[in-house]
Parts: sequence; C-alpha cells; structure tokens
Amino acid sequence: MARGSRGRGGGILVLTDRRLLFVLAGHRYRSSEDLLLTNVSSVEWAGGMMLGRIIVHAAGDRMEIAKVNKRDGRRIVDLIQGRLGPPPPAPPPELPADPVRDDRLRRIAALREAGVLSREEFEVKIARLLRPE
Repeated sequence: MARGSRGRGGGILVLTDRRLLFVLAGHRYRSSEDLLLTNVSSVEWAGGMMLGRIIVHAAGDRMEIAKVNKRDGRRIVDLIQGRLGPPPPAPPPELPADPVRDDRLRRIAALREAGVLSREEFEVKIARLLRPE
C-alpha cells in the first residue's frame, strides 16, 4: 500500500494478489481504478529524491501514479514485476518450405503412431531432420 496522486487528487494505491487498485478520495468526489495483474504488460518506477512515479501498462492503457513514497513505490513495482515473470520466449524461426522434409516428418509421425518407433527414437529422428545444416 502507498499514497500517491493521479489526475484530480491524492489517493491510496493497493496491491492485492490479483489486482492493482487506486482509490481516489477528494472533498467532492470518490472514485477508484483497478487493473487485473493478468492484464499488466509492464510496470516502471521513475524515482526522484524522495518521491517517484509508478507507470503501469495494461491492455493498451497506461496508468501513472505520481508523488509516491520512494520506498513504498519501489516495493510495489518490484512485487508486480515478480508476478509478471519472464517474457515469453520468442517463437522458433519458421523453416522454409521443403516438401521432402515435410514428407519425412509425416512418415516418422506415422511410424510413431503405429508403435514402430519409441518416443525417444521419434524425438531423435525429428531433431536430426529439423537440425539446421
């Protein structure tokens, strides 16, 4: 939990196990904003001497909470980043079309399905066939 400001005034930033919630309370208004952590793509900390800003990107939106205590803000950002985990691995490069290779892959798969090849033999043959030259 941390105090900060967003838009029209100050409020409280709360991190739960599933969401990031900012409760804004002023003299004439009360509102809240929340982001599901599963929608958060990145979070940044921009710190000054004593205060800083938390910038959260989620589902195409950007939420910025300013005037956050440095220690509390850094801790919230670290906790969110820990929940985000590492970025997903890049997809493997596509192999260029090769009808001979594709036919061999189909035949090897058919042998595996027929029980002629063990799982280990199948994996070795596939790895050899897909190995870059």
